[in-house]
Amino acid sequence: MTQNDPPVNPQGLPSQPDASAPKAKPAPPPRKRSWLRRVLYVIVALIVLLVIVVLLIPTIASTAWIRSIVVNKVNANLNGHVEIASWSLGWFSPLEVSGVKVFDDQNRQVLQIPHVVSHLSFISAIFGKYDIGETTIDGLDFNAIRYADGTLNLAKLAKSQPTNASSASSAPAPEPAPNSNEKSTSAPPKAEDQKKSSLQISGELKVTNARGTIEMDTINPDTHQEQHQMGNFSNKLLDVVLRPAPSMADGVAKVQIDQLSAGLPGVQLVINGNVDDSAGSTRLDKMTADLTYDASKLWQFIYPSLSKADQERYKDAKVTGSYTKRFNIGGSFKPGNAAAIAGIVASGDLAIDLFDSSGVTIQKLDIPILLKDAVLSLVLADKPAGQNYAPPAACNGGTIDLGGISVDLKETGQKDGHMRLNVPAGKRLMTNVSLNPAFAHLLGDYINNTLFANAENAAGMVDLTINSCTGFPLDSSMLEQSPANTGAIDLTIQIHRVQLGNKMLNDISQQVATNQIFGGQTLAVQSLQGEIPGIHVHVEHGITNEDMTMTFGQGGRPLSLNGSVVMATKQMNMTLDLPWQLFGFGKNTKQMGFLAGNGIQIPLNGTVSQPQFDASKAVQANLQKAPADVLKGLLGGKDNQQEGATSQPSNPKEKENPLNQLQDLFNQNRKKK
Repeated sequence: MTQNDPPVNPQGLPSQPDASAPKAKPAPPPRKRSWLRRVLYVIVALIVLLVIVVLLIPTIASTAWIRSIVVNKVNANLNGHVEIASWSLGWFSPLEVSGVKVFDDQNRQVLQIPHVVSHLSFISAIFGKYDIGETTIDGLDFNAIRYADGTLNLAKLAKSQPTNASSASSAPAPEPAPNSNEKSTSAPPKAEDQKKSSLQISGELKVTNARGTIEMDTINPDTHQEQHQMGNFSNKLLDVVLRPAPSMADGVAKVQIDQLSAGLPGVQLVINGNVDDSAGSTRLDKMTADLTYDASKLWQFIYPSLSKADQERYKDAKVTGSYTKRFNIGGSFKPGNAAAIAGIVASGDLAIDLFDSSGVTIQKLDIPILLKDAVLSLVLADKPAGQNYAPPAACNGGTIDLGGISVDLKETGQKDGHMRLNVPAGKRLMTNVSLNPAFAHLLGDYINNTLFANAENAAGMVDLTINSCTGFPLDSSMLEQSPANTGAIDLTIQIHRVQLGNKMLNDISQQVATNQIFGGQTLAVQSLQGEIPGIHVHVEHGITNEDMTMTFGQGGRPLSLNGSVVMATKQMNMTLDLPWQLFGFGKNTKQMGFLAGNGIQIPLNGTVSQPQFDASKAVQANLQKAPADVLKGLLGGKDNQQEGATSQPSNPKEKENPLNQLQDLFNQNRKKK
């Protein structure tokens, strides 16, 4: 036992200390302050380390390793790939990105951005404040391709997302719909919540020194073959001021455009001016659009947009003229408003030296344009009403005048809306325009006249007057036979010194001649010569109603064509009324006394381009009340003389013909009376 061991009693237990013995001093408590200090040191160190890490996040994110992870993630969703040479991020410093290149799935470069600087900081983005400050995209270069099917190569970069149908089998079954008597627990989000969840962007975006190429697959109107066209785009400055908005669809505050240029071969457009919608409506301030064009090149881009019928009609069109025209644009509108165009005012003009197609040759055509109150009018903007028409253009030796014609655009922003044509009452559209077969085909197709649509030879001088045209739809709805197809057009065509011949008239002649009713005489309806004092055409509710007269010589009974045509199918229900004089019978011939009526009425069916008729049946119907004349024709009567011929037959045996004697007796009795 050592001195420090406590005494032990006989039972082996430590003995109790003697109360009389002096007490020992208590041991000092452990030092807890040193442990607290060490814990605090560790916490502070961790905080400092965390702060350093947080501060270094932009630096870490700027490393090539992190950049490659981000780029790979982006490329996984592209049909192609992106390359980024470098970027620099900071909590409070500007964001800088350099060397951005985008390639398509064939490894062709389609987009390049050499340098982007944005004042959007990490700290702002974390708190949902997307204030980009002054962001500049400098040197944007792109190559856009529009394929023949209308798709763009840039639009094909993003991979299509899998549809819900493909994952429907693995998706959990939908919960049963709540009972109609039960109150729904879900309520539509409030407007305020929608605003809070929308992306709020503000700042100023500048695109400087942008350029690019535009490739398009079009149809060459000369060769009708697909061709590849190259265009260009460039701008000096596009300055866009962004404002915080409930949604991206609410637009931007201000846009300054300085020499925004886009062009295709032979066509260049340069836009300058300002757009301001900071007051809730968009205002166009001092905007100009300068269009420089070669009309022949411009036509190559207009032609593919025409309907198939018009492409066939104008496939050989020749268009010439080179001009630079300025359009001034101003006014204001509310985005998303169906009648937004009503507040825009624009003016300018287009001109061509020559348009030659379908038998129509137009020279020195100037088309002034004024857009105001949602109406596009072909009038001069700087002239008072009544004096604001451009001079008429030359057309086939005559003139064509488009002045005052307008198109109402008020419905274009509405569902099932239409552009509607309006023309001043009594508008003389054409004056002394020479008719030719090609022009006759074009005219006949538009007014649904089978005599002109199938003309093999045609000549004359045409005057065309639009009596009235109000709200006539300029789309396929004009073909509809319904009350909803509102609008009508009424016009009159006069043709002087007309000559007209077509296959239909020739077929009528042959059908009549084969009946030997007139002794096999050659008929005179294969080609018509005379005057057309009027073709009255009225189009409404998808139906063309037409009434045409044509006179021959002095005091001759006119030929007439009247009836209706269904515009959608070109199916016609018309009647061609041919006077007997066309078949070699003058009013002084003896046979005229036995002919029923004043001519042959031939019903025309089929279509405008392929009429169906039975002229032989029509002749028989007209002669049912004149059996004597039929008999005379079968006996070989030759007294089919033209108007003004004598009544004496050239064949002496004809004098003995009892029918002639009966006719002479009838004439003598009539003279005595």
